[in-house]
Amino acid sequence: FTQVRCCRATWGGYVSCGTTVHSNRCGWHPGFHPYSSVNSVDEEGPFAEQPSAEQDENPQRAIAGWDNDTNLKASGSFENWGRSFCTAHHVGSFCDHFTQVRCCRATWGGYVSCGTTVHSSRCGWHSFYP
Repeated sequence: FTQVRCCRATWGGYVSCGTTVHSNRCGWHPGFHPYSSVNSVDEEGPFAEQPSAEQDENPQRAIAGWDNDTNLKASGSFENWGRSFCTAHHVGSFCDHFTQVRCCRATWGGYVSCGTTVHSSRCGWHSFYP
């Protein structure tokens, strides 16, 4: 159900440069599992800084209480979950429950969500299907 955009990297290979979780183009129908990180919209590149392959392979746990940061509330950034999450976490790869969230530094200097994987095995998800 996740649409993935692939882009050519400056070094010549291909990288994921954006995803749309629960895309109706991929067969998703509303009402399945709405929770915060799934409702995030990933930003499109180019990016000033992206997580390393090592960070993608070994995501860190989300910072406990990150969503209680008064700076985020004051800036009104709760209107965009991905920007709020990544403003608190900066560049890297993180687990929000079973969803892996990639955070990048945008060319304008802020931090944005630049890729999400719902039900990520790297974040402890185990499929119940063989």
